[in-house]
Amino acid sequence: MTAINQLLSLDKPAAAAVKPARKAATEGAEAVLARTVAADLEMQGWDCYYEVSLQRAFPDLDLNGICDIVAVQGRLAMAVECKTSLSLDLMEQAIEWTRVFPLVAIAVPAAKLSRKRALRDHLADFFRLGQGEVSEFGVAWTRRARLHRPNIDRVPAIRSALSPMQKLAIPGAQVNANRETPYQRTITEVRIHLAQHGPMPIRELVAHLKAAGGHHYASDAGVGPGILSAIRTIEPDLIISQGRVGWLPGKCARGDAYIAQVRDTAIRRAQLNRVGR
Repeated sequence: MTAINQLLSLDKPAAAAVKPARKAATEGAEAVLARTVAADLEMQGWDCYYEVSLQRAFPDLDLNGICDIVAVQGRLAMAVECKTSLSLDLMEQAIEWTRVFPLVAIAVPAAKLSRKRALRDHLADFFRLGQGEVSEFGVAWTRRARLHRPNIDRVPAIRSALSPMQKLAIPGAQVNANRETPYQRTITEVRIHLAQHGPMPIRELVAHLKAAGGHHYASDAGVGPGILSAIRTIEPDLIISQGRVGWLPGKCARGDAYIAQVRDTAIRRAQLNRVGR
């Protein structure tokens, strides 16, 4: 039985004694589901990130929840919520993302879409939601997401919330080792910029952080001292030499997958900069 076939039968009644095991199985199935959807989107040219929080990007909107998949392509961004069953919670979370995303979609196993069809179709039509049916044969997009045009202006802020570590996160997991804290997001951005441009004075690094969507420090005045303190006490791969900050990937404790994502992001940014000139 394939992983997709296994997730098609997850909503059978379970005894209370097996609830923890069922919860773990559901989280694993949601991860399979989301990876399948992301693979399909990437074949269409989308760049996908998992388990994305947008509270920092939109602090005034009081957005709830973590987005299962954020897919970006050019001037567009799409939120995709992936669950093992169709529910009002799923629809409510998808509707929440229509406040900021140009495109929003849901994806569930194909067998689950036959239920609650009238309510689902009504909400999907009204809120312009796309729908994906996932089976062992892949993803069938039975309804394409329709554009929320005013939200195109929000895409730069959405992109500012994305990090290389979100490509490594496990979709649907309640505990996620690759979900970054605000501090880790700031330091990851430091590494990406240094990987792209090489060693630089701290003031140039601080200026980039401000322009790239902000930082986690309480004020702009605290960015430079905060980063210098982190370099001296916490981050062995970040060094200061002759008044310039540099990155030594070989000393990074975050692992090879993380280092590869940092480098890949730096390369993509350099390519985009060349195209834009």
